[in-house]
Amino acid sequence: MRIHAAVVNSVGLKRNVKLCYVEFLNTTGEVNTTKMFFSTDIIMTGLAILCAYRARFQMEFNFRDSKQFTGLQNSQARSKKKIHFHVNAALTTASIGKCIQRNGLKRSLRLTYSISDLTTELFNHNLLKRILSIYPIDANIKINDNVIRLVLDYGKIAA
Repeated sequence: MRIHAAVVNSVGLKRNVKLCYVEFLNTTGEVNTTKMFFSTDIIMTGLAILCAYRARFQMEFNFRDSKQFTGLQNSQARSKKKIHFHVNAALTTASIGKCIQRNGLKRSLRLTYSISDLTTELFNHNLLKRILSIYPIDANIKINDNVIRLVLDYGKIAA
């Protein structure tokens, strides 16, 4: 990618902003797509603005998942301390879910993250443990690895 940055005047904001124009290149070096980002902090570098936007989108995914799956909006607390605890618990749960799915995988590997899939897999894991505790089946035998993975992935959304 190529990053170009300049201080420009924003008519809508009625102030100067730092504009970051990013050209995303394909493997041959040709421009594939372009995007523009800006910051009201005119001291920031173009790379810092791009990194801030990327981090922002990751935070938005965390809020989205917390709202949909961990009950971020389902609190009836009135005191500031209880609301603070509830928000932290919901956001932490979403972050821990992401860590569970990423566990054992290389950081360079792209991961399609879904709390719904994680919930399904954890439910299947508990059900499998229950079945194995009732019947005399050894889950640690190497031959059972593929079958256990099939059971854990049962019901997941195909990404």
